[in-house]
Amino acid sequence: MIFDRLCYLARYRGMSPNIDRVIDFLQTADLTALPLGRVEIAGDEVYGNHFTYTTAPLSQGTPFEAHQRYLDLHVVLTGIEKVALAPIEALEPVEIRAEEDAVMYRGAPKEILTLEQGAFLLVFPGEGHLPKIAAGTAVDVDKLVLKIAYLGGKRSYSYGKKNHIELSQEEQIERVYQHLTEKYGKDGYAKTYLKDEEFDNSIEKLRQALSNKEEFINRIRKIVDKMSFE
Repeated sequence: MIFDRLCYLARYRGMSPNIDRVIDFLQTADLTALPLGRVEIAGDEVYGNHFTYTTAPLSQGTPFEAHQRYLDLHVVLTGIEKVALAPIEALEPVEIRAEEDAVMYRGAPKEILTLEQGAFLLVFPGEGHLPKIAAGTAVDVDKLVLKIAYLGGKRSYSYGKKNHIELSQEEQIERVYQHLTEKYGKDGYAKTYLKDEEFDNSIEKLRQALSNKEEFINRIRKIVDKMSFE
């Protein structure tokens, strides 16, 4: 999950081609003129759902949802809401809605964020989320959710090979190191809002590895030497 300001969205360019398409769309589209319903962007790979609703207090019976094939990027165009979050491992599945790419869960939130104009929430497959919660008084919300097909297994190096072909192998490796450092390094911009000891330990190990640039780059070289690309 990524929770950040829209003005910083371009920082996430390069995560995947479909996320890049969403960034291009949000940077060029007139979001005030979007029709309600499905918004076409790149077929079933990337599209938007534009809808309105009235927020309501958090109810114990309201289910969380999680997806398998798509990432959700939530953007509030007008209004304000809270979004409850929880790892699906802490929730109980109650319904599968295959046609909606959704599994519904019941349980207690582990974190609640406030989503308003100027911010975005990117939810990855398998992450439980429950939007439409009133942030105090119930209000009408105009919402755009970008559906982003999950490509899985795309690594920064292979993406760079296809989209930055002007760079040499050493320049590609340097680009990977800089990208990971900017995102996950000691002062990186990536933030997590759900407590997960195993994940936190993995991030700490990555930060320690990134602190020794020469050793980390040598590791990348060894991996690259064994890789084959399309």
